[in-house]
Amino acid sequence: MTRATERVAASPANHPVGSGALINVISVHPHDLSEFDGWYSTEHFPERLAVNGFRDARRLVEHPRRSTELVEFLSIYRTDSVDVLTSDEYLAALDSPTPRTRSAVALFRKNERTVGRLLHHDGTGRTGDVLLGRVTCDRARAADVTEHLIGAATRAIDDGSAEGVSLYESDAEAASAKNSTAEGRAVVDDTSAPDHGSTVTLLLLVERHGSLEPAPVDRLVGDVSTLPEPVRWSTYRVVSDQRVTPPSTSSRQD
Repeated sequence: MTRATERVAASPANHPVGSGALINVISVHPHDLSEFDGWYSTEHFPERLAVNGFRDARRLVEHPRRSTELVEFLSIYRTDSVDVLTSDEYLAALDSPTPRTRSAVALFRKNERTVGRLLHHDGTGRTGDVLLGRVTCDRARAADVTEHLIGAATRAIDDGSAEGVSLYESDAEAASAKNSTAEGRAVVDDTSAPDHGSTVTLLLLVERHGSLEPAPVDRLVGDVSTLPEPVRWSTYRVVSDQRVTPPSTSSRQD
């Protein structure tokens, strides 16, 4: 097996998975699922993937569910760089939501939105079963926490419990660019990653290996849980996976 692992260099757009990401954790009421699902897959994802610099978009549902009152989803949009998520084209799209989008975002009961900068990527692929770990720490501790998370993630790749891992650092300034747009104002509950001037949030995405049942990740969770900072864990199963369609090439001669 060929293994690719690297700390991401400053040059962003050439990275094979892109060096930016928008990571959304959204909760809705079960009775709103039909409209929420339809809007997300048939309108929202195609609109976002039409913005230059977006590479793919994946939506997953919490499994197993921790709440009977709300259904929690994880959405991951990978981009060429964080700059895509503050670009004029993207902000213009946020500032001109369709009537259906205005109605759909009003269904969000909770929304934690993070713009992430890729710090580390390892593994051979991605799966339909994702473990998300979120750690908020002092900026002075960020380098140590990052190294700890990379070590735990590398061991998960090596022991076969994960097929891929990605580690992102939150960018609160980039995330705040949405706030002044029409779509940003329409969200009922929009909570960015809990960053302040002295803190940063690190998000670890683990693509769990396994077919009928995902491989156990007890060792990884145990490794990460030795950090003094609290870790929020959630597991999700894929609902929708869409990618930018490359321009078709035809050999036909007119």
